Amino acid sequence: MNKKLLVLLPAAMLMLASCGGGNTDPSKTDPSKTDPSTTSTTSETTSTTSETTSEEQPSETTSETTSEGETIDYGSQTDPLTVAEALEVGKEDTSVSYFNSQEEDKSDAFTKEPVWVKGLVASTTEVGTDGLSFTLRDSLDSEDSLTVYYAKPVDGLKTPYMNDEVLLHGHIEFFKNNVYEIATWKEHKPEPVVATIEARTAGTSTITVAENDYGTATLSATSALNDTEITFTVTAKEGKIVDTVSVYGKNLEAVEGVYKFALAGNATITMTGHDEGGVAAEVEEVDFSKQGYENQKEITEYKGTNFTVTFDKGDNSNAPKYYTSGAAIRVYAKNSFTVTAGKIVQIVITFGGSDGNNEITVDAGALEGATWTGEAASVKFTVGGTSGNRRLAKLAVSYIPEN
Repeated sequence: MNKKLLVLLPAAMLMLASCGGGNTDPSKTDPSKTDPSTTSTTSETTSTTSETTSEEQPSETTSETTSEGETIDYGSQTDPLTVAEALEVGKEDTSVSYFNSQEEDKSDAFTKEPVWVKGLVASTTEVGTDGLSFTLRDSLDSEDSLTVYYAKPVDGLKTPYMNDEVLLHGHIEFFKNNVYEIATWKEHKPEPVVATIEARTAGTSTITVAENDYGTATLSATSALNDTEITFTVTAKEGKIVDTVSVYGKNLEAVEGVYKFALAGNATITMTGHDEGGVAAEVEEVDFSKQGYENQKEITEYKGTNFTVTFDKGDNSNAPKYYTSGAAIRVYAKNSFTVTAGKIVQIVITFGGSDGNNEITVDAGALEGATWTGEAASVKFTVGGTSGNRRLAKLAVSYIPEN
């Protein structure tokens, strides 16, 4: 026998013994050794999952699984909920915290997680101590709405106005009477609840001139994006003198014959005046937050120096009441208020925070937005609908003094 073969045979047998016969899967004896194809598959799965769970790139989408096994989607910054979807989340989220609540109706209950929701500002925006309040809808004529009470724009973001599109981040509160709000509640326990306005896109608003007997206006535009500077001139009608020109409830002063203002939602330009040789109108204002009313006080009458406002509950069991929240008198559906003076030519209403959208009708003159114009000794304002309310914060009454 070949001597080389005799030497090699024992060596080969020794090698086979050390390898366990060559039939053992190395991955079972050494966890660090894996099949290359398995490594490729695992890497691929990790890459896909990292889009939603990676610590380096955390998911913006928040969800919660209910006790029934259903998943609640709270939306994300890049894929926010609609108003209709956010309302469903408010109804479905049973993981709520109760605070000063009546558990049978879940009053003052908040969703466990904040939602991301995008919608249109469908009312005037009112400034409060904790931010802005307004109504949010998917479209201006949508029946679904969320009350925002209150939310602060993030640093550097301009104040949103009616018709703007906004992105909000905050908890949904079940308030009461099937009303859902995105709310800020700094006293909420165990943690404060804070809502923020994260983004804003300027919307298109209209500019109109209320019918009047005193003047006409020539506008630089009849519609434009919010924040646009609008300019216009006024020409008095024959035999008339224009006393005041106002927009958003504020009187404007012309500079070299030109009026201007920044568009902040649908604008109605109103004018008051008098006949040549006649008496000019005077203005008296009331701020209901400065009348010393206690919270939830029922209001039946306000007496000013030159005008009176009377309130009536009409066919509603709820009478008009003053609330410190919103600093306004809440005039409920089917309630009314009547302004009386010698000869009224204009009434400008300032609505309070989280004002409703009930239609208001008048028995004389014309109401355009928040401004009434005409000539009357008294004007009755009636709130329509079967629920909800309008919130009267201030009134400015222009009247012709009696001789």
